[in-house]
Parts: sequence; structure tokens; C-alpha cells
Amino acid sequence: MGRVHLPARRGRPARPLRRRDRGARGAAQAAAGPPAAWWPTPDELAPAKHGSLVGRTIDRYRIIERIGEGGFTTIYRAEHLLLRRDVAFKTLRREVAADAAVVRRFQTEGWASARFKHRHAIEVYDSGELDDGTHFLATELLTGESLRDLLKREGRLAPAAAIDIVAQLLEALDAMREAAVVHRDVKPDNIKLERRDGSGRFVKLFDLGIAKIIDRAGEKQLPVPIEQMGSFFGTPEYASPEQCAGAALDGASDLYSAAVLLYECLTGALPFAAMTPQGFLALHIAGPPRRFAEVAPDLHIPAAIEAVVMRALSKRPVERYMTGALLAEALERAAVEAGVALQIATASPVETRSSSWTLVLMLIVILAATVLAALFALIFTIVR
Repeated sequence: MGRVHLPARRGRPARPLRRRDRGARGAAQAAAGPPAAWWPTPDELAPAKHGSLVGRTIDRYRIIERIGEGGFTTIYRAEHLLLRRDVAFKTLRREVAADAAVVRRFQTEGWASARFKHRHAIEVYDSGELDDGTHFLATELLTGESLRDLLKREGRLAPAAAIDIVAQLLEALDAMREAAVVHRDVKPDNIKLERRDGSGRFVKLFDLGIAKIIDRAGEKQLPVPIEQMGSFFGTPEYASPEQCAGAALDGASDLYSAAVLLYECLTGALPFAAMTPQGFLALHIAGPPRRFAEVAPDLHIPAAIEAVVMRALSKRPVERYMTGALLAEALERAAVEAGVALQIATASPVETRSSSWTLVLMLIVILAATVLAALFALIFTIVR
């Protein structure tokens, strides 16, 4: 299978895992750490003591404060001086900027986001390179908690809340599929839950750093860089069977990951139990998902909802729901059948105002057409 690249989790950087890391040889390799060509040293990953951008004005952005930091990036809150709104200003740390694979992943987030726009996906406003060679992204500023934080606090969610969150996520995934983008890392860590004017939890999918962009013309995967061949990208607990097997991907892969996420929201557990990343990959490919009663015997989740989730976890893409809309519709039907009152997230204020103006304009056009028709009829009567 080659190297397994795991995204950063819980504030710690990811590292490649190797299938041959077992036995005495594997122990020696683990002690030595991954090859230098594939991962920076711990000293390089330590938070930078110098070079903070706080207080600086860069082009049209005034950097206000540092709000986050990871192994590769530093994130600031900044003000767009022309639009007068706050944004998240993410920079790639200089210590890893010499790694072409890291730079490509950072740029991919901008490229993938530029291909589509949806209210339930983070918006990337700008990207580029500063005069000193620092790569940056300016994105929508998200302030809500992650779905991962919610699950840590609550353990699991009521069916209505879980379906509401996943239905919004499915909207974004359908938009990505239309744009020929595969996220490849759909999981609770990459979903923010915003609060907007008294509405319920408003989903925002983010982190397209390992997204796959498909060639629109031939519906084929764009060429993979030579250093990434034979590699797995994603999070094993949530990866689709085809993703685990290294096959070509499309939007069906993300829908499978969304089904794993829904399973976790409903039961507080994953559909597969394994001790290693390779174990999860093998179970996604060939293992049956555990029934709800097996992982949460104290719960009484309606059988109709479980049936929908299990179909969405089918090994073969053709046996799953073909679109997010169809999966969401099936979940809603199952919920209604089970007497579950669904929570419907309302549109954002901007979208509501837009819809209202559209209705007003339609009424004006209809009224104008009616008046003109009456005038023409009157004129025709007088002429006769």
C-alpha cells in the first residue's frame, strides 16, 4: 500500500506510517523516525519564536492576532481593509516551505475551494505568496466549535440533531461533486458548527488540503505527483473502501465518509473497531459494519434510520445512495416514519434577504405584465 499519510489530529502533526513497521526491524525504524525527506525534525516543528505577523499590514490585510498554530501553518485573525470584514489569514511556516509536497497541499486548499462555492463550505477569498516567499490563504473566519468537540462533550447526538448536521454536510458534498472535487478527509474534526441569528447549528466543512481535483474534460483524476504515488491520503477511520484500496475516487467516496460520521453521531462509536490504521483500512474494504445494538445497546435508534445508514456504508459505490440529496431524502423519510421531529437549519440572513428580494421582483414583474395586458386590450378595443 505504500506510505499512509495521516492528517494532523488533536494538535499533533501527522507522520507517514509504513506497513513494514513491525518486529525488530519495525521497532528500529520507529525509533529512528521517518526519513528526513518526508518529515521535518521536531525542532523545525516547534512554534516559531520570531516572524510573527501581528500588527503588520500586508497588502490589503491588517493582521490583528494569532488564533491558531499547527505543524505546518499559523493562523491569524485579520481585517480586510477594503471590505472591512474579519478573515482568517493562514500562512505556511517557513520551516516547512522547502517541502514541495507540503506547499502543494497548502495550495490545493485554495485551488479546490476556487472551483465551487456553497453556504456549508468554507469560502477562500484570496491566496498567494508574500514578498518574503511566505505562502498564504485568506478564508472565511469560523468561530464555532467543531463537531469533534461537540461529540467529545455530548458523547452522541439525538437522531434529529445528527440528521440535521449531516443533511447540511451532504449539501456541500453535492456541490463539491458537481465541481469535480473530492474532499478525501470528511470527519468531525473538519466540520465547524456556527451559530447564526438564532438558527440551529450551521455546518461549515473546511480543510480541503488533501482534496482530489478531477479533470472535468475526461472525468479522470489529475496526475499524482511522483512523490505521492503509492500513498494513502485521508483518515483511516473515515475512509471509503475505494479510498483504502487506492482506487480512483469520486463524490461517492465522500458520501461514504459522511455515513461513517453519521454512524458516530448516532451511536458515539465508529462502525469498525481496530487498533491500527492498517486495521481500519482492511475493515473498510472487507469487514461488515457493526450493528447499532452492538455498539450502543442502551439506545433505541429507529430501525429505518439504521437501514439507511447501513446502505450508505455499502462496500460498492453503486449500492450506496448516488447523491447526497438522495441520502438526505432517505434519512428524512426514515425519521418521519419513526416519528422523529427533524430540526431544519434556516438560511443565513443574506440568503433570506436574497430570497425575499427575488419574490418581490417576481411580484412586480407579474403586476407589470398584467397592467400591460390590460392596456393593450383597452387600446385594441378603442381602435376597433
